[in-house]
Amino acid sequence: MLRNFIITTLLAISFNVYGEYHFKIIGSVFPELNGKVIHLKIEDSYSSDRFVKEDSVKIQNGFFSFEGTLRNVTEYATLSIFGKGYNYFRYIMVDSGNTVIKVMPVSANSLTKKNKLSNTIIENSESYKLAGKLDSLENYYYNHFATPTNYNSTILRLSKEMIFELSKAKLNLIRQFPNTFGSLIQLYIISNRQTLASDELMSVYLSLDSHIRESVLAINFRQSVRYRKSVEIGQPIGELKSNTSRDKQFTNKNLLGMPYLIAFGATWCKPCKEDYPILKKFYAKYKPLGFEIVSVNLHDQKKIWLSQIESYSLSWIHISELKKWEETQLAEIFNVKYVPYYILVDKNGIIRYNSILLKDFELKELENYIINCIK
Repeated sequence: MLRNFIITTLLAISFNVYGEYHFKIIGSVFPELNGKVIHLKIEDSYSSDRFVKEDSVKIQNGFFSFEGTLRNVTEYATLSIFGKGYNYFRYIMVDSGNTVIKVMPVSANSLTKKNKLSNTIIENSESYKLAGKLDSLENYYYNHFATPTNYNSTILRLSKEMIFELSKAKLNLIRQFPNTFGSLIQLYIISNRQTLASDELMSVYLSLDSHIRESVLAINFRQSVRYRKSVEIGQPIGELKSNTSRDKQFTNKNLLGMPYLIAFGATWCKPCKEDYPILKKFYAKYKPLGFEIVSVNLHDQKKIWLSQIESYSLSWIHISELKKWEETQLAEIFNVKYVPYYILVDKNGIIRYNSILLKDFELKELENYIINCIK
């Protein structure tokens, strides 16, 4: 325990020792955008040590510029122009040093003709070049192979096979940019989607140049992969410990010897609520056979949480740290990147099912796994 505490403390300290890398963006636009205010939002939306930095300037004589510092050599960012009835935006990668951006006119027959920043290019950035290739690859797969989800026809989803194929294709692209810091960022983003095994991610990570693997973000990434590996199928479940909705201390150590489902969700999560009838059916059917459910609420609103438990008549175990998702340790330790998210644990404390890894988004396969764990 002491060793784990020391390692965790060192990691926590290291996450706050990011560097200061100077950057300057020099941008040019076409005449239609003259006089508008352009916004830059630099955001780490992928690692456990998230931050946001924002700035804005007025476009004058076809030019704009930003200047400041980055925490890493390269950072993920968004350019945007918004006003009444319009919102133009473009995801970019900002490198230290000088980044040259050109905003070109958008063709009238383009699918993105309403987004005046969609035809933006950065000529001198390998990180941006990689991001563009990855975006094009993803767009191709979703345009050709995605289908609407059952609960929301406006949300498109790829099949399991296509998700794995797309993820592997992305990793192959990243391998082609071993000396680009943006590769580490893109690898982090892919790892958060929980598609590929930890070993596959680490294989690509180890192909990156040594100066990238020695960065603070790399330390963060390796820790994330360790958490990810700990919830893969066949791994022993870690300790799940928090207060219950009845203000009692809970630990999953007390459930050893019985199968149970850990259901990660939040009070604001609509798909989580849509899954309640399925979970209630399983609980009524298999609770008499020793099956249990533990719901983990990743939100800080106690009254809403308790009200939902009562209004939906959810009679199983409910726990929460009563913190927002980004602040709770449970979300980090159990690698929760999406909700709803389900982990099934057998009588011996071994993970037998992970809804994200198995891509069982609509719980069509869960019951068979429960039956096998009860046997």
